[in-house]
Amino acid sequence: MIKLNEIEITPVTESIVHTKIPDELYFGEAYADYISNSRLRYINPQQKGSPKLYLEGNKSLDTNYINLGSAIHQLFLEKEAYTLDDSIDKPTAKLGKVIDKIRKYRSEDELSIHQAINYSCSEINYFAGGLSQQRIKTIIAKGLKYYMTLRELPENTIVLPKKDAHTCKCCLKALTSHDTVMKIVTPQNHEPDTFTFNEDVLLMDVKAIYRKEKEITLKLKMKADNWSINTRLKKLVINDLKTTSKPLHQFMSYFGSFYNYHYYRQMAMYAWMIQLFCNREYGYSSDLWTTESNMLVVETSHNHQASCFKVDEGAMEMGKYEFFKLLKMVAYYEMFGYERTEIFG
Repeated sequence: MIKLNEIEITPVTESIVHTKIPDELYFGEAYADYISNSRLRYINPQQKGSPKLYLEGNKSLDTNYINLGSAIHQLFLEKEAYTLDDSIDKPTAKLGKVIDKIRKYRSEDELSIHQAINYSCSEINYFAGGLSQQRIKTIIAKGLKYYMTLRELPENTIVLPKKDAHTCKCCLKALTSHDTVMKIVTPQNHEPDTFTFNEDVLLMDVKAIYRKEKEITLKLKMKADNWSINTRLKKLVINDLKTTSKPLHQFMSYFGSFYNYHYYRQMAMYAWMIQLFCNREYGYSSDLWTTESNMLVVETSHNHQASCFKVDEGAMEMGKYEFFKLLKMVAYYEMFGYERTEIFG
């Protein structure tokens, strides 16, 4: 049995970078060797993970529900940058995503229409087995109207299928009309000394040392939805926005999404990294400051209600324990090979 307490994790605080990175770049190849909370689930046995799955990396989650959640995040937290156009009849399922990709390849990479169709279908896994001339003609016929409309839209315009666009607007209304949620995500409106950050990235190195004999460096990344710091009040607040298709009251229950998807680990990882950054930049101290972590949740079904749930210390401690356990497992496999079949204790 490998004792994980024999692996020491030490943050390299001078390596921390606080920046803005577009999602396409953040989730792409440029930062593929960085460890995110979402990637850790692939090595977590409790989430059916394994060394093999971890090596394969994050899987594509390009679904209508994921796209709806991303739109709500962008329009709520970055409303100055994004707009929603709900007048367009976007094709549902994979065809709409294929047309979105075709537009990108045509406008940014200047590919021919047939090259753009082939790349887009391959990326979205739409007729991945082979594109006949008849299938290409069908894609053009069914997607042409939407494609021509897309070409005229300003950059950063979000287009969703009609039903999802309606849901998005309902969710945004629920969030913006919720006094507690708005006070938490825009504290600068109530406390002028507060600095607030939305959708920003922290990158950081950590050193992993095994039995003081072997050492490697791991790279971490995180993209926080919303966090704020007030140096006068000595207060740090970290918020994560989630959508749920289930009734709101179930979210924080033991069998709800917070525990089912291990969001407690995400919040613990984010808090740890942000605290280290704030210690370096703002003089944060866990002994003298208060830190608050919140889940901002909105229903995508039912009554489209929104609420704020504070993450208690017990959940944060459980998340921190799991985060470091999984990080040490990654460190061990990086040192000795992913083909090992070890039992960790």
